[in-house]
Amino acid sequence: SGKAVDPHFVDFDADTRWHAAQDLGQREAEAKASGNLALCAQLRRELITLLSDALHDGLACTEQSRNPFTELSPARRGTTMALRTASTDALRHVEFVAKQLESASTDATAAADRTKRLQAQQEQTRERALSFLAENDREIATVLAELDNLYGRLE
Repeated sequence: SGKAVDPHFVDFDADTRWHAAQDLGQREAEAKASGNLALCAQLRRELITLLSDALHDGLACTEQSRNPFTELSPARRGTTMALRTASTDALRHVEFVAKQLESASTDATAAADRTKRLQAQQEQTRERALSFLAENDREIATVLAELDNLYGRLE
């Protein structure tokens, strides 16, 4: 999935950082599609970390009297992208498992052990999703606080 990008640049490169964020977002979508919620959460953490680093670097640029808004817009875009998807994705997966469970229970020929497996999977998925969302919300709150602080200092 493209060449690896070191998120810790000596000189802040907004375009490269934005491409890295897009790449992480795409890999996260692939992990979600394959049902790998753990990898999905890991990539989400990497994305939030990348955006957080970008904000700190943007702040460093403002202290050097360079143009902050141009350099911060990719971080702002990426944060918005993360916010739009993060809080619904994991729960959509839970709904998908619930629908599977429902169709299994309405099918008279469905085996009882399949229903039990699905119930266990649904519960496990729900717990992982809620844990993932709680952690994700904390990370997003941190990033938004950094954004507010940063934009406050720029005004």
